[in-house]
Amino acid sequence: MKAMRRPISLKVYSITLSLLILMVIVTALSARNLRSLNNEVAALSRYYIPLDQQAGSVDALVRQQIVHLERILLWASGGHCAKRNEQGGGKYELTHLLLL
Repeated sequence: MKAMRRPISLKVYSITLSLLILMVIVTALSARNLRSLNNEVAALSRYYIPLDQQAGSVDALVRQQIVHLERILLWASGGHCAKRNEQGGGKYELTHLLLL
């Protein structure tokens, strides 16, 4: 018995079909990964970024409170940061800033 030989067109067609199937699989996986990435970015923009902004705002307010507290402590201890304002009725005013 002779072995049956397949025509070249059938070989080309099968290779083309297998590549097309692989491309469909890769496209489906890419679409799934993009959908997952879209969900993660949406969660970032909805929850984490505003939360980070609020935490930054709280941090800035805490730093301002620390600066004000240091000014008050220096003023109360009679430090050189306060001088008598002769025009303002003898009230004290701060003459420099304390920065962190």
